[in-house]
Amino acid sequence: MKRKRGWIEQEFYWGVLAIAFAVPLLILLNANFSLLTGKAIQPVAYAKAGSFVEMQVDINDIAGVSGATFHFNDVVKNEIITIKKTNYLYSNSKVYSQFAVSFPSPEKISGIDLTLKLEAKQMVDLGLTKETVRVYVGDTEYKPKYTKADGRYLFFTITAKGTGNYWIGKKTAAKAIVAQVAVVPPVVEQLEEVIPPVVEQPAPVIIEKKGFFTSIWDSLKGLFGSE
Repeated sequence: MKRKRGWIEQEFYWGVLAIAFAVPLLILLNANFSLLTGKAIQPVAYAKAGSFVEMQVDINDIAGVSGATFHFNDVVKNEIITIKKTNYLYSNSKVYSQFAVSFPSPEKISGIDLTLKLEAKQMVDLGLTKETVRVYVGDTEYKPKYTKADGRYLFFTITAKGTGNYWIGKKTAAKAIVAQVAVVPPVVEQLEEVIPPVVEQPAPVIIEKKGFFTSIWDSLKGLFGSE
């Protein structure tokens, strides 16, 4: 009898211990939570193909994101969705927020619906409007659908294809760099002017042409002399 009672007590002890471990595990597998600032985690205990899992996100952890819905095209068991803030450098861009979405079996995700919650003042500071703001996943660009304004926030939704590095903002045109080229005037070779020497020409001899009678008279004057 004592032996049976001891066995029951032992089974009860292990049962209580199992429940003590199982309850926190069940809570972790079925609850939304953020372990650290800049990171949000969603455990998925089980999901059928064609089902979805909704995830609440605190904008204090992931700026600009207030929620996400993950759609699955295959059965998912005991896997974890992670959204984590990143700090990459995007050139020629105005970045409102950036983050990475990861999942152990990314091929099982058929789509991700994101709800964006953007602060109007920060958008103005970055030169963003509800018409120009975009979401980028790698080389893919998405135009968010504006849904409403609530206080100082604007709300948008997008449907992305899957996991990867996300950023919210817009790309800007690269500024062309114009090289400053000094203008050098053309070099004109100065040729020394050659002045030809001046050759003096003898003065012309003017021969006076005399008439016939004048010539005879001059001859007679030469013969007789003239006063």
